[in-house]
Amino acid sequence: MLIERKPRKDKKIKDKDAPKRPMSAFFCYLKARREGLKKEKPSLSNTEIVSKMTEEWKALSEKEKEPYNKSSEKEKERYVKEKKAYEEKKKKAGKEEKKPEKKASPKKSPKKSPKKPKKSHKAKGKKK
Repeated sequence: MLIERKPRKDKKIKDKDAPKRPMSAFFCYLKARREGLKKEKPSLSNTEIVSKMTEEWKALSEKEKEPYNKSSEKEKERYVKEKKAYEEKKKKAGKEEKKPEKKASPKKSPKKSPKKPKKSHKAKGKKK
């Protein structure tokens, strides 16, 4: 049974100068909690640590999540400022580097070569 796959989309090229996206409240929690959990239980693997922290996050009340939500909001504000500055810088650089456009050359139609006769796959005139 063959399964048809969708063609892959080309990956979007990332700009290395672009600001990083802000961390969510959950990631702020992970960042703050990871070292403490490693010290408490050094035998856990990274996968187990993340699983444990995820369980802890789900068990937290909204009041306990509040400091992480606030730090996430600060991250968003930082990101918005940096993104705005980045886009202005990119816009200015785009105007300075703008090159004169080249005139499009008329396209020539490809020349058609005469068709060659088909070759027969049968062997002709076999001699014994």
